[in-house]
Amino acid sequence: IELLRLRSLRATKRLKVFTFVGHSMGGAALFYKDDEGWHDGEFGLYAIAPALLHTDGLQSQEVEP
Repeated sequence: IELLRLRSLRATKRLKVFTFVGHSMGGAALFYKDDEGWHDGEFGLYAIAPALLHTDGLQSQEVEP
């Protein structure tokens, strides 16, 4: 975003909002997005059918018979 100069200029009052969409492993990767360097409300995340991660909380829970 910085390299392509897509971020709005700091002089403007209105921020551009970036929406990151990920499907499957791309959706799972969104759970690890670093919020550092972003303003509140400057981005949105949509995980479409994210793949279950090996360390997924649901997978780590024991299932009782």
